[in-house]
Amino acid sequence: MGVKESLHSTKRKKKSPVSRGGGRISKSDKVLVAQFVAHNAGDVSPVQERALAKVIRRSTEYTKQLIDEAREKFIARASRYVDIHLATTEKALAGDDPKSLEVAARASQWAIEHIGSDGARIVDKATTESSGAKIMIGVQLAEMIGAK
Repeated sequence: MGVKESLHSTKRKKKSPVSRGGGRISKSDKVLVAQFVAHNAGDVSPVQERALAKVIRRSTEYTKQLIDEAREKFIARASRYVDIHLATTEKALAGDDPKSLEVAARASQWAIEHIGSDGARIVDKATTESSGAKIMIGVQLAEMIGAK
């Protein structure tokens, strides 16, 4: 077997697009990761990381790095978002009409429920489900109707 024949007999393994780590990441992919981080306030699960890696066609390790960078940028801008929220709420409060006051009340309520530090909030969000035990009582109507 000659050199030419041995080159043709070896099959090259095709790289998976998920593990492709070469090249620069596009702006649209960076925007996608930033939006993903902005909409996921908590930690990103490994399943979410793998899914995002598949979407942007990068390795999971590289995607984790992109998520961390996007989270750092988002956190750095947090004080600006709070300033905008406060300024808008103040402007709505300065309005004398009922609609402006309603906007200010909703904005301040949102802030009270969402602003916190180290996992502690100013107030806990109201839940619609009670935390007590539920008791289900069943009644057989057929027996009651037949008893007449």
